[in-house]
Amino acid sequence: PPHGGPMRGGPMFGGPMHGGPMPGPMFGGMPFGPYGGPPMPGPMPMMDFVGVVKSYNEEKGWGFVTSDVLQRMYGKDVLFRKSAVASGAVGRGQHVSFRVVQGDRGPLAENVAPLG
Repeated sequence: PPHGGPMRGGPMFGGPMHGGPMPGPMFGGMPFGPYGGPPMPGPMPMMDFVGVVKSYNEEKGWGFVTSDVLQRMYGKDVLFRKSAVASGAVGRGQHVSFRVVQGDRGPLAENVAPLG
């Protein structure tokens, strides 16, 4: 453009580059952030999730929950501790509700409660 400055429709304005569509935000080959945007700074939003207990070791006192949403948001299953089980016992394959908080080593499920 004359006198410098960004071109309308270019990458700064979300338009295509070189005639092709712009890819969404990527980090290490994976979209980042829960909705494809950049990760949100600060504490994680409080959200209720529903998933399935993928594994649980009662002797060690921890297990993992999984769901499609967790896979999209974090790219992995989320750890929970026995102390996070709100009521009753949980076992592999059981549907549960839970919240996710940021632990020292990544996302952590809390308030894990059996459904039905």
